[in-house]
Amino acid sequence: MGWIRIVSAGLIGCVALLQVGHASAQEGTVGPGATLVAGQAESSATVESIDYQALALLYRQGRTALNQDDYVTAEMAADAILDQDPMYADALVLRGQINRARGGQRTAYDHYDAALQVDPDHALAKSYLGQLFLDIGRLDRAKSYMVSLDAQCPFGCGASLLLARAIADFEAGRWAPPMQEAPSNKSTE
Repeated sequence: MGWIRIVSAGLIGCVALLQVGHASAQEGTVGPGATLVAGQAESSATVESIDYQALALLYRQGRTALNQDDYVTAEMAADAILDQDPMYADALVLRGQINRARGGQRTAYDHYDAALQVDPDHALAKSYLGQLFLDIGRLDRAKSYMVSLDAQCPFGCGASLLLARAIADFEAGRWAPPMQEAPSNKSTE
């Protein structure tokens, strides 16, 4: 079984993923202006095959590059993914992280928000948005994302632990936005 993507030509961003051979790939309407008939797209839609294993590999390479502060390589990986699937939430989050690391808070926000539009339960997007709000001193907004993550991950998850630690650091005066050094706890005498 593979995946096909139906993209409506009439609406930007209207995408439906269907698993070929799965019950969801039966005849019917998949979105405005796009109808799937016996595995074929009709009307104003186009069908593309996407290799999601290759995109997952690109994503891992982009994350590795980001963790090594190689923003150019991370950006190239994210762009390559988004060129093939503009609705790939993890790549949108990666773009947000790259922009946040470079000090582009507004652009980072836009990418995190786009990821949540694609996947409203994307835990890392929520965690990084919370951290972004800490960057601009909005503890209240960060805590609202923490509440959402607590409800989503009642026993904790990596994303909720990241945000909880960031909030604790912020409240203790140890939080610094990317590209700034954290305040030192040592006094200089």
